[in-house]
Amino acid sequence: MNSWRRNAEKEKQNVQNDRERRSNILRTHETDLHQLQLQETDLRSKVREKEALQNSVEAMQLEVSSLTNQLKVMF
Repeated sequence: MNSWRRNAEKEKQNVQNDRERRSNILRTHETDLHQLQLQETDLRSKVREKEALQNSVEAMQLEVSSLTNQLKVMF
């Protein structure tokens, strides 16, 4: 009977250890996921900013080209 109890206690401890290990893994994955979500938000913001700057540069290039043509016509 003592052997059965020891085995049951050992199995209980193994189950508890496994549950704790899985909980730790889950917390680690949740933390990693949160960090990736923050990085995604930051990268999306940078992409929007880059696109806005590219549009601004293109508009300025068109303006410079237009003004250059106007100056050519004047002189």
